[in-house]
Amino acid sequence: MATAGSETTGPSGPDGGAAVPNEDTAGAGEAFAREDAGTAQQRSWLALGNWRLRSKLALILLIPTITALVLGVLRVVDDVRSAVDLNHTASQVAFAEKVTAVVHDLQRERALAVVRISSGDPLRQTGLDAQMAKVDRDVDDLRNAAVNLENDNQAASDRYAHGLQRLDALRPLRAAMTTSAYSDRAVLDTYSSVLDSLIQLGREVSTATTDRDLLRLGTSTQSISEAKEYILRGDSALQIAAFRDGFPGNLIDETRAAEASGDASITAFLANATGDQVQLYNDTYSGPEVDERRRLQTQAFSFAQQGQPLNLDGTKLGQDSTVAADKLRAVEVNLLTQLRAQADQLASNAVRSAWVGGVIVLAALVAALMLMLVIARLMLRPLRVLRKTALDVAYTRLPETVQAILDDPDPVNASKKAVDPVPVLTRDEIGEVARSFDVVHEQAVKMAAEQALLRENVNGIFVNLSRRSQRLVERQLGVIDRLEADEQDPDHLASLFELDHLATRLRRNGESLLVLSGAGLAKSVPKPVPAADVIGAAVSEIEQYARIEIGIVPEVAVQGLAIHDLVHVLAELLDNATYFSEPETKITVRAVITRKKALAIQVTDHGVGMSEERLAEVNERLADPPDLDVSVTRRMGLYVVARLAQRHGIEVRLRENEDIEGGVIARVVVPAELL
Repeated sequence: MATAGSETTGPSGPDGGAAVPNEDTAGAGEAFAREDAGTAQQRSWLALGNWRLRSKLALILLIPTITALVLGVLRVVDDVRSAVDLNHTASQVAFAEKVTAVVHDLQRERALAVVRISSGDPLRQTGLDAQMAKVDRDVDDLRNAAVNLENDNQAASDRYAHGLQRLDALRPLRAAMTTSAYSDRAVLDTYSSVLDSLIQLGREVSTATTDRDLLRLGTSTQSISEAKEYILRGDSALQIAAFRDGFPGNLIDETRAAEASGDASITAFLANATGDQVQLYNDTYSGPEVDERRRLQTQAFSFAQQGQPLNLDGTKLGQDSTVAADKLRAVEVNLLTQLRAQADQLASNAVRSAWVGGVIVLAALVAALMLMLVIARLMLRPLRVLRKTALDVAYTRLPETVQAILDDPDPVNASKKAVDPVPVLTRDEIGEVARSFDVVHEQAVKMAAEQALLRENVNGIFVNLSRRSQRLVERQLGVIDRLEADEQDPDHLASLFELDHLATRLRRNGESLLVLSGAGLAKSVPKPVPAADVIGAAVSEIEQYARIEIGIVPEVAVQGLAIHDLVHVLAELLDNATYFSEPETKITVRAVITRKKALAIQVTDHGVGMSEERLAEVNERLADPPDLDVSVTRRMGLYVVARLAQRHGIEVRLRENEDIEGGVIARVVVPAELL
């Protein structure tokens, strides 16, 4: 089954055309032009209410724009950016503190590991294991801090990742020291390689800031860190020589190079540091242990140069080296503390400066807003009235007015007093828009009145054509009935029957025109009619009535007021079912009483069927019939069924016939109130 009344198909759509202004619109435009020309010279530029909208907007935007550009861009944004950069530097200093802690403990582990391998004493393993555990804790803490470290510089992020990745070499190094004959020099070189990567991370603090004082302090701190590494690296090499009682290979050259690099780093520190920082270094990195370490180193170089045994006490050398390293560590920690405090202070100052700048900008904006409010009130008040009136007209008054005009017997008279002008009396652009809106409103009401007249005329045409067609069809049916009564030939009688049904179908088409016009079909039947008779009457109005099979119909009667409309609905559905199914197939009609005491009539065909999308579209139109337009006339059956069903609260739904033969099932539910 396809859509009721959808036998005729074809393209649709209203013809497009250019809109031509009528004389009323042109006259209104000329009137506004004359009024504007006549009053232009009378405008007072001292009355803000008559200023052009462009001038008002220019005055409103001038002061806050200049204030925002001069104070906001030049100061606030710069201070905020500086505060962000300094906070980032402070976070990197905090991270550097953790890096130096790992470096210091790892340097201690290197010294113990070198002594353990060089001396071959297994008793030294206990202290080494404890130091390894401490380093592991420091490394875990460092990795956790690295997760929260924000760095927008990809190159710096890569260097941080590389430095942390080098720590992964500790595990295989430690395993090699305990499970294989790993040489003391190899241990020294591997540890030193890891430490070099970590120490270089300290340079990130210097490159992360543009502040001169921070840069100087960061450079000084880095020099101390590098000096400590070179000194301790040379001490570890010297301990190898002490336990071997001589410098194997080129170890003496490496030791001298480390000591020279350490001295160079100290020299760089002293050249860059402030007087207080130099004093801190001199006061901290001094004492008998520092002097003894230097003396033992000088003695070793002298004995080696003379080819004599070194006769160094490796244990004593290690103790002095540890004390000296702790002293340098104290200097390093003090400098890092100063660096972090200075970065935090600068960040706080930058934040404070940003707040001050923001307050200044805010104060300027407040002053500008005070002036803006005076001007804005003169603009916003009529705009608010115009907006409120426009929305009220668009969503409430105009729809109600149009509906009232369509329902009024005299739409022209109803439209004359339907427009109230917008209460905006200024002569600026807002007032002109208000007057233009009044013109648009008047034109919309006028078009509604014309539409109502046109619809009334079209409906009258439909009614007249339908009535005339019905009278002709009734006369034709009378003639056919007389011919049927006098005819004895079965073939001729069958032809007359076919002609009779065609005429009946023409009568139903005329009734459909009445529905399109909004008129009723016929007067109600004075008494209820059995449902079986209603279905039979519908069957008798279609051309292929012989294909209809009616099942058992409940013994229930339909109220007289709905008889003709229900017969028409069923006839349209039955006619459609026969049209869109093979001639040899049957159309079945079943009826039952539902649990809600309603009468459900089901029409089933085995035709071409419909897609799910088409079924959904048809059911939507049946539930909510559209307004009358050209497309409705091509699907008149669907529109008539929907209108008649809506008039009596009858539900009509289509669904797919899930039987193996396919097709569509139409279900008509007559409410209990009509039974």
